[in-house]
Amino acid sequence: MRAFTRQARPIAAALAAGMVLAACGTDATDDAAAEEPVEEPVEDETVTDEPVEEEEAETEDDHDMDEMETVAVDLSAEQLRATLNRLFQEHVYLAGTATGQALAGNDEAFEAASAALTEGNTEDLADLIGAVYGDDVREQFVGFWNSHIGMFVDYTVATAEGDEAAQDDAVERLLGYSQELADTFETLTEGELPASASQPGIEMHVTTLKAAVDAQAAGDAELAFSNLREAAHHMDNLAEALANAIATQNGLEGDATSDLAGVQSELNGLLQEHVYLAGTFTGEVLTGGDNVEAAQNALIGGNTEDLADLVADVYGERTDRDEFVQFWNSHILMFVAYTEGVAADDQDAKDAAVADLVSYGDDLAAAFEELTAGELPAKASTPLIVEHVTTLLPAIDAQGEGDFTAAYTELRTAAGHMEMLTFPLFDATVASL
Repeated sequence: MRAFTRQARPIAAALAAGMVLAACGTDATDDAAAEEPVEEPVEDETVTDEPVEEEEAETEDDHDMDEMETVAVDLSAEQLRATLNRLFQEHVYLAGTATGQALAGNDEAFEAASAALTEGNTEDLADLIGAVYGDDVREQFVGFWNSHIGMFVDYTVATAEGDEAAQDDAVERLLGYSQELADTFETLTEGELPASASQPGIEMHVTTLKAAVDAQAAGDAELAFSNLREAAHHMDNLAEALANAIATQNGLEGDATSDLAGVQSELNGLLQEHVYLAGTFTGEVLTGGDNVEAAQNALIGGNTEDLADLVADVYGERTDRDEFVQFWNSHILMFVAYTEGVAADDQDAKDAAVADLVSYGDDLAAAFEELTAGELPAKASTPLIVEHVTTLLPAIDAQGEGDFTAAYTELRTAAGHMEMLTFPLFDATVASL
């Protein structure tokens, strides 16, 4: 049950066509700002000048943001960093999932992952940017952000085809984009985040995600997951810098650069990563994929171990790291049991797994109450933990049915929900120290 707590001192061509439609901001991803650019090529396929001019005009707007007024955002600086990190990391995981499915020739899964990336994650990220800088900036940001996803598509296609010249061209455009995005952040934050400070981090996003795509193309699943996790974890550096600049500019409470802010952001990212790696693992199992073992290793050997390190660092002698690993992994095995029930169409097995997961939720909530010295009562966290269970199970069901669109939708819901647990757990932990 709660053995890990103890009383102590505190302390290709089709690929290209499909993803470009999903990725480009002037296509189907932005229901408002992209409506006209989508319609014009359909109605008049013989003319290309107008869409090009529209795209150039939109790009110019992206860099003419000095007239935009800032808007109050109802988050502390620490929460803003954690939320930005969650969305940036989700961008990496969905991008890596899409490229992996594409390179494996899984067209339906690829298209669903692409839509979750450009129509889901990008829109949520734009909502956050828009909450700070207004609707006009939000609409411009969608197309601008999605444009670099299109560049990753080009790189993936070129890699699949072994076209080194096209690969080099895509990388060159991505590096150019990293400077443009850095310049945009400097403009938006009125100099609080200089381009020279953010550009190296954005460039690292390009190079680390490129390394994951390279490993996927080479068929090295272990390296691909390792590189993808590195690319995702790196995004907190950008989240910290951008959140700090926005907080300074808008007078938000808190300090996005503090050690505590780093802990909150890391916890948020690791809990979200747990969901995405678990969903990747169950998806591989249910579709008979080739990367079951690699996904399992990333989940249990990677994410769980990092989470255990964080728990040990924060709670010290209040907990036992090794026992936490066993306790945490036990609920992963329950999800495995549910997945096996889905694969076998065994309702009894599924029901038994759900009962075990609900019981585990009670145990974890009690452990949180003990770890936080009562600052987070079990009755407050139990519903949040149970919701983790109930939001991830529909994603597994959808995977079993081969409904990839529903699977990624449910997976995003489950991943986003983890923030609802992170924030109260973090606040209670700080209060208990």
